[in-house]
Amino acid sequence: MLIAVLCAGEQIPARAGEADALLLVETENAAVAAAYPRGDGGVLRLAEIAAGSGAEAVCCGMIEDEALFEILASAGVTRCFAPGMTAVEAARACEIGTLPLIVRPGVLHG
Repeated sequence: MLIAVLCAGEQIPARAGEADALLLVETENAAVAAAYPRGDGGVLRLAEIAAGSGAEAVCCGMIEDEALFEILASAGVTRCFAPGMTAVEAARACEIGTLPLIVRPGVLHG
């Protein structure tokens, strides 16, 4: 399973907008398959990469920005709330379904 992770340094920040990189984690071997820096397009660029990557979900901090939420939701990417976790920890928790879901900007379920 391929999981996208919006992170800042080695951990997922409290808010998705604070992410400085996108990691794509393959859960079969717990390895980072690709890494993308935030760059000029900001976190929206990272969300577009995640949406087009084939990832089933994105693990991130709280999504508060409507545009960021819509990029992911319109691509059918599940949004998992995992602040404070590392990319691999979050990807594993997402795979087994133990993370709360971000159902709307600022709103969690589970």
